[in-house]
Amino acid sequence: MKLLLVTCAALLCAACSTGSVVVMHDTTGFDASCSVADDCSLVFVGDVCGCSCQIDSVNSNAFSDYQDSWFDAQNECLELLSCPSACEQPILSCDAGTCTVF
Repeated sequence: MKLLLVTCAALLCAACSTGSVVVMHDTTGFDASCSVADDCSLVFVGDVCGCSCQIDSVNSNAFSDYQDSWFDAQNECLELLSCPSACEQPILSCDAGTCTVF
């Protein structure tokens, strides 16, 4: 396991919204398999229009596809603002062959 400081800038949290549109996004359909924690990357999940610090993980090979999908989903948002602060420090691990955070 490794401990990572997760900042909004580092993990795609480019969205903070005062609008009323909620566009949810999660890791469903993205590869989360792993042999070790280094096979995994942290990603934001939840409302792409808000400053969510909800974090999950995907296989590092799926990271760019997840990032593209996240940004595509932001096209539904009414307004995007910068996130003001860093998020918690999750622990990234590979548990029974699946990328996990806790």
